[in-house]
Amino acid sequence: MLIKKIKYAIYVFMYCVKNVYFLFISSKKIIGINQSLFLITKFFCNYILTILVLNFKYKYLKNKFKSDIIKNNKFSNDWFSNNIPVWKHVFLAKSRKIKNILEIGSFEGMSAIFFLSHFQESRIDCVETFEGSDEHSVLNFLQVKNNFNFNIKSYEQRCNLYKMTSDNFFNQYKNKDTFYDLIYIDGSHFGEQVYRDAVNSFEMLNINGIIIFDDFLRKYYKKDNENVIGGVCNFIKKYDKKIKIIFVGYQIFIKKNNY
Repeated sequence: MLIKKIKYAIYVFMYCVKNVYFLFISSKKIIGINQSLFLITKFFCNYILTILVLNFKYKYLKNKFKSDIIKNNKFSNDWFSNNIPVWKHVFLAKSRKIKNILEIGSFEGMSAIFFLSHFQESRIDCVETFEGSDEHSVLNFLQVKNNFNFNIKSYEQRCNLYKMTSDNFFNQYKNKDTFYDLIYIDGSHFGEQVYRDAVNSFEMLNINGIIIFDDFLRKYYKKDNENVIGGVCNFIKKYDKKIKIIFVGYQIFIKKNNY
């Protein structure tokens, strides 16, 4: 038992050091040292909160979602359920009213189902090409699409699927009277595309609405600014006083201020 605790403590420490280093190196070139240090401080505090409190406090909710939703639907991968404790903390615990949701990159619909099952009055627009990107070369996206359609069937009256790129979606719909309380960006992870998705999303986000960026601390491309963190930091730099960073972890949560 003691050895397991020591191994876990070492893992926690190394994970924190690795991400703090990546966060500092990647962000300071774009947003400056002061704001970079702010992100690092926020990450450190939120990371400690997550591992010491949230993962235990919401363990039951996460396990219930896995037993009730994941086991009873068709999913080839679970890349989502580890986010549940933080999402519960940010949204549900604060009783935020979420009615209109936009999701860029829905894959098999796991996160969409979480939204719809926990926000009973919500509706969601899912933007998904079902073609993948250079990260998904080994996946069968015909099966992914079939799984999405199967999984979302129980919620189809509250879910609209837009089978197109996010650029095409925004070009067609951002001038219409549709505004969202929550936007989840998990499509292309290439920095320039993340930035475009963020800017376009901001224009369709209600005041006090929130954007979640997935894989904020993931390094896939060689150049740091080509990863999600590059797109997000450029977005932070552009909007600065118009936004508030409310949570920093593997995902980052940003709120639109009343300016």
